Amino acid sequence: MKNILQKKTDSDTFLTQEQVRVLVRKIYDVDLNIKTIRAAIAKLKANGYPIIHDHNGRGVAIEKESILSRPETTFIVDTVFSSRCISEDEAKLLTNHLLDAYGPHLKRNYKYIMHIPSVNRTTNNNTFEQIDAIRKAIVKYHKIKFHYLSYDDDLNETYGNNGNYHIVSPFYLAVSNGRIYLLCGEEKDEHKTLCTYRIDFVRDL
Repeated sequence: MKNILQKKTDSDTFLTQEQVRVLVRKIYDVDLNIKTIRAAIAKLKANGYPIIHDHNGRGVAIEKESILSRPETTFIVDTVFSSRCISEDEAKLLTNHLLDAYGPHLKRNYKYIMHIPSVNRTTNNNTFEQIDAIRKAIVKYHKIKFHYLSYDDDLNETYGNNGNYHIVSPFYLAVSNGRIYLLCGEEKDEHKTLCTYRIDFVRDL
């Protein structure tokens, strides 16, 4: 019951007890009567869940609590979907988490931006994990190694550095023109030159 109300309702979207009963049967294959549903909703309210009702008292919902305002949430969602530094799958995952926290009403308004072919996105689906690993390495002064994506004359994917790992000391992560870059020092560079690598080209970190 709680999961259904959390996922399907918000302060703009209500379900009647009959609609809740139908969803419980559809999702959990359990047939509850209206009296049982009414008692379950009352128990949720008694346990501190922010149960609210529509103006006629027939619709019920769980009011979403978010530390972000609606304009702040929509701005972040727009920014994520216009970003080229994460893949479309990662953009969908992140925005779904943001919109789930606000409820189905706001989520419905974003169906129109689920596909943006004009955005030249990366195909790397490990951006979040890579950034997290690099941040930890920076804090702990650890070296990291990775392959770096390149393209041959026929535009086939290959790895630079003759296919060998780059071993570097990471210093900073920088954002420029919608891309995230790693600023680091190469292990074998005697001149200690600051090197730059695009995060979305990093593989096998």
